[in-house]
Amino acid sequence: MENQSLIIAAAVSFIGLFLIILGVRSIIAKRKLLKFAIKKRGIVIDLEKHRGSKSFTYHPKVEFTDHSGKKIEFSSSLGSSRPENLPEIGDHVDVLYDPETKKIDLARNADLKKLGLIFPMAYILVGLMAISMSLFILFLPPVN
Repeated sequence: MENQSLIIAAAVSFIGLFLIILGVRSIIAKRKLLKFAIKKRGIVIDLEKHRGSKSFTYHPKVEFTDHSGKKIEFSSSLGSSRPENLPEIGDHVDVLYDPETKKIDLARNADLKKLGLIFPMAYILVGLMAISMSLFILFLPPVN
């Protein structure tokens, strides 16, 4: 029984550590993009419909011209199940573009930048909870 608890605790710790690393990497990547990216103006040319497990989400497809004059199209990671919450086709939007890494994202207002931290912070929180739970499993006195 003690060996089984050790295996479960190790597995839960591994999952927790993985989630923490995923959250931290996501935050670092977002901050790096905000620091080094060039801000460009783009135009929404379409709303792409993505099928989820229970519903659809819509993502703006944006076109902009990079620093060398080349036209680039991309689908934004910003999506919503309600298209009225997104920029409309023909709307001009700010784009963040890192020519070195080729990463592209919509430049969002301050509230949406904070919203972009929700998932990475949730990963970190769940990871910490998993590691705490594994420590609880390890040090829980055996039930007779």
